[in-house]
Amino acid sequence: MSFELVRTVATRSERQHTPRRSTDLKLLTKMRAVHAENSGVYGSRRMQVELVADGESVGRGKVQRLMREHGLQARKPPAHHD
Repeated sequence: MSFELVRTVATRSERQHTPRRSTDLKLLTKMRAVHAENSGVYGSRRMQVELVADGESVGRGKVQRLMREHGLQARKPPAHHD
């Protein structure tokens, strides 16, 4: 009786070229441009609205994930001390 080992885990180089990854990278390029154009004040909600207005079909969850994974954060307004 012989058993064949089935490989279920992709190697790192195989994972890098998935359709999702290439789509994410294109979207991330646009997100970085929007982030820079607006002085980093846009959070995921406004970022998603801008991307949709620019013709992208993307949900806020994906925008949140990409922003979190790549360190894009909205600048917080200064605290007002009255």
